[in-house]
Amino acid sequence: MGKIDKNELILILIIIFLGIFIFLNLFKNDEVTFIDGYDYLYEKAVDHLLKNDNNIDKSKDNYKMFIAYKGFGIAEDNKNIYAYMWVVSEAYYTEDNKLIRGSSNSMPYKFIFKKQNKRLVRYEITEEGNQYSISIKNMFPKSIQDEIINYECDLSLHDEIDYYYKHILNK
Repeated sequence: MGKIDKNELILILIIIFLGIFIFLNLFKNDEVTFIDGYDYLYEKAVDHLLKNDNNIDKSKDNYKMFIAYKGFGIAEDNKNIYAYMWVVSEAYYTEDNKLIRGSSNSMPYKFIFKKQNKRLVRYEITEEGNQYSISIKNMFPKSIQDEIINYECDLSLHDEIDYYYKHILNK
């Protein structure tokens, strides 16, 4: 066998490093650790959404935003705590003694809290269309990605909405 030239050596090293990188990523566990005892952060996340509701219908008569959620787990890393949720929100108001449905959504959320003081820093939502599955993979730990992608939302707000508006609409 002859000598390996400089370009062949560089190519071999690149292939080795690429192989190591791929191998480590295949067997990499979640970068976060799931924890118990922080379920109150789900409610804190919902409260944040309700308090920061900027719906265009907010000024209409008897406007109210309703939210239901499913928690997929709470995890932490060195700096933050993450609440992984599916959130359904529906806004309603009244007009001429009729209930009018405003905006609504149903999608996964990732809420990020500072570990030190449990203060909500921000939240992330998935992208739409072709980017949906990619954004799920970027936002959520591997251990819950399939559950979120395949989640068939059965969250209902109908009883809460009916109860709230039955007195207003004299039903």
